[in-house]
Amino acid sequence: MKAPATLVEVVCEAPVDAAHWQRLAVAAVDAVTQREGVRFVRVSVRVLRDPAMASLHERHANEAGTTDVLAFVEQGAGGLEVDLAICHDEAQRRASQLGHSDADELALYLVHGLLHAAGHKDDDDAGCARMRAAEVQVLQALGLGRVYPEGR
Repeated sequence: MKAPATLVEVVCEAPVDAAHWQRLAVAAVDAVTQREGVRFVRVSVRVLRDPAMASLHERHANEAGTTDVLAFVEQGAGGLEVDLAICHDEAQRRASQLGHSDADELALYLVHGLLHAAGHKDDDDAGCARMRAAEVQVLQALGLGRVYPEGR
């Protein structure tokens, strides 16, 4: 019997194409599920501006200022329940520095958050290398390829 589909919801509080991000989020969840062998029951993605992201960052990480992505994960009865917050303004700044589109940078944040939810850690060099390899593989599965320069 096939597992039920993951409920994926995208809320855009930033000026992005909500329909595009809904499709991309569904595809990213599927790609991470296939690669990692995890079961997502529900994934909620909020595309935020700096003020909302800074508020979440301070409330949940006790750090002032904005950040790129925050992942909140709970193990439910049937799998993972995930809330992701990704920051449009941070993506614009970073993409401008790196010379690619803010949409690609935001997609990287989406994939990065899903991989954290699936259990990836990037708090040491080995973890960062594994995370980057997984990001590249998932981004390629989404048709985006490498979003960031080597060594980022």
